[in-house]
Amino acid sequence: MKTKLSNIHTGLAGQHYVCYEFARRGYHVGHLLGNSKDIDILVSNESTGKQYRIQVKTTKNKNPKWAMTKKVEFLSHDNLFYVLVQLSEDEKTKCFVVPSKELSQIVTKSHQDWLNTPNKKGGQHKDNDMRLFIDSEGVYLDKWEYFE
Repeated sequence: MKTKLSNIHTGLAGQHYVCYEFARRGYHVGHLLGNSKDIDILVSNESTGKQYRIQVKTTKNKNPKWAMTKKVEFLSHDNLFYVLVQLSEDEKTKCFVVPSKELSQIVTKSHQDWLNTPNKKGGQHKDNDMRLFIDSEGVYLDKWEYFE
């Protein structure tokens, strides 16, 4: 019997999956379980001494797209990365690894493009706090090399 995952369980499943992916690659991983604002996971590469902050966003959508709030436009740091998880029951779960600076720029531009595009009635879209990140080309799919 299949159980429909709540948004909380979907998010936790994505975070645990990302921890697994880092651990299986030999990184030190600290899962913060909601105890830190804007950071879900801390990762350390012992061989390089570099440390990374990871924000995880998870979707069950069949298309690689994630909804997020406008604060992502301002969260832009050299050691902050987003790992966007696409959970799937039918196929392999996919991870899209995006530097926060790039995600910030992409989301800001796509939102502005959306605002500049007429809505279905030919009028102007109303601004809101929601943003959308889409990677239909798979540009960021499995880009774990950012952490080497």
